[in-house]
Amino acid sequence: LCWPQSEKIWSRKLLPEVRKDVARIANTIVDFEPVVMLCDPQQIESARPLLDKRVTIVGMKVDDLWARDTLPVFVEKNNSSLTGVVFNFNGWGNKQIHENDALVAENVAQKFGLEHLSAKIIAEGGSLESDGKGTLLVTESSLVNTNRNHQSKKEIEAELKRVLGVRKVIWF
Repeated sequence: LCWPQSEKIWSRKLLPEVRKDVARIANTIVDFEPVVMLCDPQQIESARPLLDKRVTIVGMKVDDLWARDTLPVFVEKNNSSLTGVVFNFNGWGNKQIHENDALVAENVAQKFGLEHLSAKIIAEGGSLESDGKGTLLVTESSLVNTNRNHQSKKEIEAELKRVLGVRKVIWF
């Protein structure tokens, strides 16, 4: 998860409430599986009291909380090792601040010593969904869009197959 830090995005009034909500989510999940919270190093001290002690806080600058869109997309190689696919992130088509978020996937891969592969397209992880058996569902409006990629649908699909190892792409 990512600790929300920007008043420019959330406003001074809403940011404390958004942080409480993110803490509530993390504190619930940690009862069932490990949770890592990416947090601006300058905000760790203020985040720690809101988070369960079992939540691991990792110092890393982020702009917003949408980890599913900014983290690497993980693929399994040979049914054993994980590889992080680093897509180019541009703030949902340059609609939002993303200076730090654009670096999150690469920074996470490096921080955790993960093998990673850089994609040649702009994408958000949330626009992709796989069955883990070779089929990928893709949000067409997110990828085939001039505010993200200047490539044809066929070219984007070929790159998705290359980096994710899928055989079939279903566009919606």
